[in-house]
Amino acid sequence: MAKKLLAQAEAATSADAGAFVLLRLARDIAAQASNGETALAAVDAMSERYQIDALEMKAEMLYKCAKKARTPPQHLSVAEQAARLLDEATAAGNYAQAVKLVKLAVAEGGLSRSKEIVLWAKACLPDLQKKAKLATEFEAAQSTLAADPNDPVANLTAGTYYGYLQGDWAKALPHLAKGTDANLQTLAQRELASPSTDIDAQVAVADAWWDAGQNAEGMKRLAILRHAGSWYAKAQTETLGGLGKVKVEKRLEELAKAEREANVAGPGTRVFVPFGKWFSLLPSP
Repeated sequence: MAKKLLAQAEAATSADAGAFVLLRLARDIAAQASNGETALAAVDAMSERYQIDALEMKAEMLYKCAKKARTPPQHLSVAEQAARLLDEATAAGNYAQAVKLVKLAVAEGGLSRSKEIVLWAKACLPDLQKKAKLATEFEAAQSTLAADPNDPVANLTAGTYYGYLQGDWAKALPHLAKGTDANLQTLAQRELASPSTDIDAQVAVADAWWDAGQNAEGMKRLAILRHAGSWYAKAQTETLGGLGKVKVEKRLEELAKAEREANVAGPGTRVFVPFGKWFSLLPSP
């Protein structure tokens, strides 16, 4: 019934007010039947035509599906849809919701008797919890900076958020240059003062960030190495030869390897692959 209602709604014109009612019915019936795939498809169709918070509505539907699930296949469907939605949550920077979704995947994966999903979800959880914590701290830092733009603690938090979570170093550097971390402060100030057209200066900035990345861990390490890599890539497009060229190429290869091992694709971490390939997302031993 939910699928039929969804098909009818999709066949209706955008101006048809009844389409919204059909989509809402399809969504709710699918959730009652614990069919997460159809419920989320109905929300996607709604978001294409109407102004809604698709991410929050999808999450709400999945939690309803989880409550109605009774069989292992139903629990498995909820776990897989939670994994897909997790990608949207992280891309939107909603790490609080991402943590809830990965916990849902752990619970539903366990009820579906899928060890692969449980292992994958548990591997994702610690990093997402750190990101959620940083996002919460960033919200508080924004209020502080509105009152005092030079507050060193708030600047460090803002710089860390923009650099590590958003990958937006243009926004991160001015904050880090005012922050309490002496090393990051020095690196940020050095980069802001460096001429962007001088190839030796570009490589020197990249080297400094690369060295800093060796002493960092987790998402911080990869974010810093990515930033160094952006400078190496810029230098590589210029006239660079000899040992300098060899070093740059080697480090860009090392960065590519780090990306593969972390199984990420930018600040909005993509975390889902089709069922049966969950282990490709787990960190290398």
